[in-house]
Amino acid sequence: MGSTYAGRHLYLWCSDERLLGVSLWGRPDADDVAALMGLVTVPAHPALAPGCDVVFDASRVEELDPTAIAAYLEGLRVHRHALVARVRRLGLIRPVGLAGAVVAGVGFVLDGPPWSVFTGLGPALAWLGHADLSAQIDHQVDALVAAEPVVARLTAWLRGSSLRLHIDEVGRQLGLGPRTLQRQLRAAGTTFRAEVDRERVTRAARLLAETDDKIASIAERVGCASAAHLTTLYRRHSGTTPAAYRRSIRG
Repeated sequence: MGSTYAGRHLYLWCSDERLLGVSLWGRPDADDVAALMGLVTVPAHPALAPGCDVVFDASRVEELDPTAIAAYLEGLRVHRHALVARVRRLGLIRPVGLAGAVVAGVGFVLDGPPWSVFTGLGPALAWLGHADLSAQIDHQVDALVAAEPVVARLTAWLRGSSLRLHIDEVGRQLGLGPRTLQRQLRAAGTTFRAEVDRERVTRAARLLAETDDKIASIAERVGCASAAHLTTLYRRHSGTTPAAYRRSIRG
């Protein structure tokens, strides 16, 4: 393969000057979307041919949190003209469920280059004339997904917790010492604090959408010290405030 970039739930690959691909997996959040939007100018790189083909593979995505969806669609809107000008054809590979509907809607948001939706990488690459790359790319992405079991275990445990916890306690629940847990999380590109904060924002987004609770009450429920603490955290992860997010989804 040519150039690559690996993030927490994101893999950017470029096989040659004519083909660029992005693979997502797991539960991408606003941080992953921010990284993806930071790569949106890649099709304009001088090393790529004018009008390269792009593959967007979300077949391994399990769930999208609400703030990630909003940030992603807004990012596409802002960068639409640059993408349309540089992309010749776009192959979208959708997962199942609601996340699949969001991915399938990308082509309508861009409203530019010819695009088609697929349920697997092989047919998408065949449509673009690169069927020979399917097995190689699938193998690389599978290796990245398999490298993150500790993140998946931690995320699952945090979902059932009060989010008022210490790494020593969580490590015991996962059968790991705190240093071992931190080391494995660093190897997966994250930290204990980052995962706790990410779960706080995800849980807060759900409460903002589903309840009329005051922001101070939501902050307490997700383990933040105050409404100001939650607002700072929310803005850092999603680029907006809890109040603005609530207004946007109820508008």
